[in-house]
Amino acid sequence: MHIEWFKEEVHRSIYVNDKYVGPCEVAGKYQKLIYSDKDTINMVDPSGGPYMTSDMELDWLGEEFNELSIRKFEPTEEGYLIITYNRYEHLAEYNQVGGIINTKENG
Repeated sequence: MHIEWFKEEVHRSIYVNDKYVGPCEVAGKYQKLIYSDKDTINMVDPSGGPYMTSDMELDWLGEEFNELSIRKFEPTEEGYLIITYNRYEHLAEYNQVGGIINTKENG
């Protein structure tokens, strides 16, 4: 079973004539294994917008946000602090020359 199909099925419910009947077969079997982490904020949707979520690219905010994405949200007394990262930072450790890849580990 493909993981994307599983993610949809594990949350699917069956309705007959707009009345809830129960979870589908996959959901009935595996729903109890799904953990909802209510302590981690992974999106904000303030009144008046904009909706923002983890790993969202921020280029649409302007040139100064090019290549930035949202890492996480940290609650503060005033709202949320948005922690960002350069979405290409994972490439900084690699230097490819021809077919040879050098990492910081192996020089």
